[in-house]
Amino acid sequence: MPMNIKYNKIITLVVILSVFICIFYSFYFHIRPAVDAAAYDKIAINLISGNGYREDVSLSFVSDGAIVRAGPLYNFFLAGIYLVCGHQYGAVWILQALLHGLTALFLYLICKKIFEDKGEIIGTIAAALFAFHPDLIEISAMLMTETLYLFLTVLTILLFVYLYKNPTCPTAVFLGAFFSLAYLTRQTVIFFIPIFLYFFYRQKLLKYFLIFVFASIIILIPWTVRNYVVYQKFIPATVNGGYNLWIGNRLGSDGEQSMPKDVSDYIVNNGAIEGSEKGKSEFYKFVWNHPSEFVKLCFLRAMKYFSLIRPMGFWFYQQGLGQFIFILSSAAYSAILFVLGLAGVLLSLKGKNKFLYYLLAFTICAPIPMILTVVETRYRFQVYPFLAIFAGFYIIKFLQKGFFYQKAAFVSLAILILNSLIDTLSSFERIKERLSWFF
Repeated sequence: MPMNIKYNKIITLVVILSVFICIFYSFYFHIRPAVDAAAYDKIAINLISGNGYREDVSLSFVSDGAIVRAGPLYNFFLAGIYLVCGHQYGAVWILQALLHGLTALFLYLICKKIFEDKGEIIGTIAAALFAFHPDLIEISAMLMTETLYLFLTVLTILLFVYLYKNPTCPTAVFLGAFFSLAYLTRQTVIFFIPIFLYFFYRQKLLKYFLIFVFASIIILIPWTVRNYVVYQKFIPATVNGGYNLWIGNRLGSDGEQSMPKDVSDYIVNNGAIEGSEKGKSEFYKFVWNHPSEFVKLCFLRAMKYFSLIRPMGFWFYQQGLGQFIFILSSAAYSAILFVLGLAGVLLSLKGKNKFLYYLLAFTICAPIPMILTVVETRYRFQVYPFLAIFAGFYIIKFLQKGFFYQKAAFVSLAILILNSLIDTLSSFERIKERLSWFF
């Protein structure tokens, strides 16, 4: 059997199996929307009910908190499903399972395109690591932005690969369009812009750059105009960035997302837009008046981001032994992804594959928004696709060269263990609280 047919069959199996696992998980646990998910659900219902983009119909648009949520595309995504299928979550779970499977397929196609040698097997490994990650299966069973965001982000990277290999006008159009759609889902993708700009400059692709920019702006115009009409401010997506800067950078902050009372009170009394502006102002003052504290918080957030002791699973819908088993599986799988992914990053520094340097740049940029603001376990998902690719790359290199490549894994493991020890010491009380749930 030709190798390409063999791996085509394997990747098809990986995608189909991951979709069915996500669907089974969703319908088995039947997770009800809560907190952020409940807010997205309400916004979607209001959209199809003709109440506009708002969370609480009793409040004015200015006072309502919908514009603070990560969005708006995910809320319109939900509204579209509800409009066609009615207000039931099964259709959302099925569609998100399909998006998760397609994202794994995109990773396979990326690897197949960028690795001249062993690209198909590297892609198959990367896709499997992504497709069967417990955290990503779990999040697909919730009304959360991450599944759609990862789908759009990885599709954007795939289009970037195609443009890198063979620049065409349609590819530049789609790259700009899907980049903006990813941005309208979660704004952290904006940190990829310098990489795109460098690429267009380096390759001297002025025409394609202009097409990329035009397509990006066209997608953003309708929502930006709507926000200007409603708020009289330039808001191309949402205003949650100001809040995260404020919450994560203040005296006494631990760098994680928890809403202090003074922040929530200010929002209630002054509205979402004014609260965001206040958040930016407080952030600038904090950095100016307490630069060493800001550097310390960024360091701690970096430690939390790459820590091996931050599994998913501390959700309301599970408890007891089932939750404990999921937490262990999440921790083990994340450790494999981070250790092998970082080992692949280290190996790529010595390689001659030029595109790997772009991939490395994406990997470095992925954590930056969280390191500057707040860190939660699910906020790390943006780096998972890139780590999966580098992990696949490392595994194949190890199998080809054997123990010669052990060093990269040992160095990676040592870095992450040290990182996790620092995180443990800085978060000891929170860890004790979580462990008390089971012992």
